[in-house]
Amino acid sequence: MRRGASRCGSTARFSSIASSRWSCSRAVMATRRTVGRARLSRAPAAQCSLPHGNGRRSRAAGQGHTSRNRSHARAMRSDSIGPSHSTTSRVLCPSPTPFHRGWCASSTRSAPRRGSRRTSRFSASKMILSAEVSDSEARLGRRAPAPRRHAARTAVAQDSDPARKSCQGSRPALVHSAARRAYENEERAMGDVGLMGMHVPGMSWREMREAAVLAEELGYSCITMGESWGEDALTSLAQLAAVTSRIRIGTSIVPVFARSPANLAMSALNMDRMSGGRFFLGLGSSGRLVIEDFHGEKFAKPLTRMREYIDIVRKAARGERLDHDGEFFHTKRFQLRFTPHRPSLPIYIAALSPPSLRLTGELADGWLPIFLVPSRMAAAVVELEAGAVAAGRTRRDIAISPQVSIYVTDDVAAARDRERPHIAFYIGGMGVFYHQYMRRIGFGAEADRVREAFQARERDRAAKLVTDEMVDAMTIVGPPQRCRDQIQRFFDAGVQEVRLVFNEPNREAYLKALQAVAPRG
Repeated sequence: MRRGASRCGSTARFSSIASSRWSCSRAVMATRRTVGRARLSRAPAAQCSLPHGNGRRSRAAGQGHTSRNRSHARAMRSDSIGPSHSTTSRVLCPSPTPFHRGWCASSTRSAPRRGSRRTSRFSASKMILSAEVSDSEARLGRRAPAPRRHAARTAVAQDSDPARKSCQGSRPALVHSAARRAYENEERAMGDVGLMGMHVPGMSWREMREAAVLAEELGYSCITMGESWGEDALTSLAQLAAVTSRIRIGTSIVPVFARSPANLAMSALNMDRMSGGRFFLGLGSSGRLVIEDFHGEKFAKPLTRMREYIDIVRKAARGERLDHDGEFFHTKRFQLRFTPHRPSLPIYIAALSPPSLRLTGELADGWLPIFLVPSRMAAAVVELEAGAVAAGRTRRDIAISPQVSIYVTDDVAAARDRERPHIAFYIGGMGVFYHQYMRRIGFGAEADRVREAFQARERDRAAKLVTDEMVDAMTIVGPPQRCRDQIQRFFDAGVQEVRLVFNEPNREAYLKALQAVAPRG
């Protein structure tokens, strides 16, 4: 009994001692954490290459306000943009990529001034943050709705945790495009700059994933991929979605003849769920050659098929049970076995003919044009606006996101020659739609000559018949600043987003061009 009691007493004493030591250890650890945080909070601001805290950083002795630093500083100021309606914004601090020094590369930025306003897409879009967006952001694949008003202007939010600020500096995300569109009184309209395709000769998928990370760091708004007879778009985009966290991803385009709508609904809504609401679905009809010769499907009534397709995908996104009995699709008892990320997946249409443009204006969240000419925008969108009006909408309800070829080079003449065969192929070899489109926007005589030569199998002559005016009107060509100015032309014409198609011969040239015209370059 005594031994047992002794053992019990010893055990109790040991437990008491261990408990007190454990409590003491936790107290010491808590004290150390508190002291550590206090030290971090007292760390000089000069440790970080970017402003944080109250938005200022101490200037080292002898550092003056150069014009370049003043320009950058104005872009950094949250109060140079205007008040923010959002108080939940957050600052992100990702690690730089191996081949890009990132935002912490420059450590000699001078303190910013108050009261300046941004007037150019590329001068101040570098440092604007918002975690909330307007209701039209759903069309662009954004995450959460917020009121559309002038107060949608956003500011840099301050991170409350100093430990996050101590290493690399606070680097805000890019303001969303719908918030930019709320700047109705600004001198110039602003929009997003995205990417169409990332397939570069000799570039591996590992390098492509790295390029996607770099594109996100540089502020590009989206990456889109299409499919015809190469890689399929969805598995390619899944690779890029897995290594990024903010940039939108989308198809441009998936033909509505290549998959059943139920199959594509499963894939698209799963992509949206896996990417956290960053996915948007770009649909198109493609053409008779691709659909009948490659897919073995009859190319008939593409508009009717598109309408049914969109109806089925949207019902699936809302979690509805599908009993669709249409002209093309007869679906019974179909319902997704997972909950979609959101009930309104953004759907874009790559429309070109007048009937398809009217359908886009009626149903779509966005339009994916090609060969859009800013100076002839009215002729290109007249049918789009007609479809929108018929459905009780306006053109502002449809996000316009053209894909545009870009050549970042000092040799403009050589770049034009590289683009001519591409334009000639679409006019002469891709059915009648592109030829008719060129006629509608004022290039009728030129398009007639190009198509005649191409149909006669004189492709070299057809390419030479593509004029400099045609190339310059629908392509971005020149040194970096000239390319930026040409991108701005699209925004001035009412475009919300430009998706650039780089035409570089190898990875090194591609990465150089990607950085040369980057929104945060």
